[in-house]
Amino acid sequence: MTHFGATGVSPDPYGASHPYLVPYTAFRTEDRPIVIAAVGVEKFFTNLALAVGRPELAEDPRFKEYRSRVANRDDLEGLLQEIFETGPRDTWLEVLIEHDVLAAPVLGVGEAIQTPQAQNRQMTGRVSLSTGEAAQLSRSSVRVADAPPHPLRAEHSRTLLGDLLDYTEAEIATLSEAGVIG
Repeated sequence: MTHFGATGVSPDPYGASHPYLVPYTAFRTEDRPIVIAAVGVEKFFTNLALAVGRPELAEDPRFKEYRSRVANRDDLEGLLQEIFETGPRDTWLEVLIEHDVLAAPVLGVGEAIQTPQAQNRQMTGRVSLSTGEAAQLSRSSVRVADAPPHPLRAEHSRTLLGDLLDYTEAEIATLSEAGVIG
C-alpha cells in the first residue's frame, strides 16, 4: 500500500512474500511449512545465515544489504528453500528462535484454533443451529468492553423495517406471515 500510495503503481504479487523485504516468506521444510521474517535490520539476516549454517551468505554481495536481497530474491529464496527442506519444521523453528530470527510455523485451521493464543482470546465459539445441531464458528478478534448482548434472531426486524425503511404494519405483517422475518 505504501508503494502504491507514493507512486500510484501496484507492486507485482509475490505470493506469501513481501515485495520489499527479503526474506519475508513461507518456506517448505521436510514436513510442514514455516514463515521467516529475517528483515528490518541487517542483524536478522546475519542471524539467519548463521542459523542455517551458511554464514557466508551474510557477506555475499548479492545478499549483504536489503536492496541487494530484493534484487536477488529468487536466488536467495531458492537457496533457503533447499536448506529448509533438509529438516523438519519444529527443528528449524528451534534453531531459528535460538538465533533470534523471526520465524513461526504455518498452521492449518485445526492447529491454529488450538494454540494458547486462540484459546485465551476465545477465537471460536459454538452456536446452536435450528436443526438442534451445533456448529463451531470463528469469533471476531475485535472485542468491545461492556458490549450489550447479541440480539435474538429477528429481535429488531419490525423496528428496522418500520422506523428505518418506512414499511407499514400491514407490509411487516405480510413478511412475517410469509416467514421472511421472525
